[in-house]
Amino acid sequence: MSGKPKTRPSPGWGGHRPGSGRKSINQLSDKEAKTLYRELKKRSKAEGRTWQAVLIDFVFGRDSKTDQPLQMTAKERLTALRLVADLAVAKQSEQTVNVNRSEGPSIGLPPARPDPAKLVTIDGKKAVNGQ
Repeated sequence: MSGKPKTRPSPGWGGHRPGSGRKSINQLSDKEAKTLYRELKKRSKAEGRTWQAVLIDFVFGRDSKTDQPLQMTAKERLTALRLVADLAVAKQSEQTVNVNRSEGPSIGLPPARPDPAKLVTIDGKKAVNGQ
């Protein structure tokens, strides 16, 4: 390249290609999942109820042990309900799969022609030369 060296990068110069680089990790690793499960078990023993029971308390806005209302906004209750829905409702995978089971070859052959060497009689015509 000729000219002065660049002093600051410009937005249209160089850079990475779209979609390149390491893919982001959105899920927990096995180690993190085991640690989370272990901590949930410890806390549920200390509290005397599971995390699912606490989440249901958040959905309904009342403490199930004392039957006292919780200081929660409607948005917080709706968020808890959404978490329950994400956990409880099965994910539906919609895809269309067309499976064509054909036993023959995938490339079709043209129809077989009759053998041109054979003599074929045509009905309704007179025979020529005694045939």
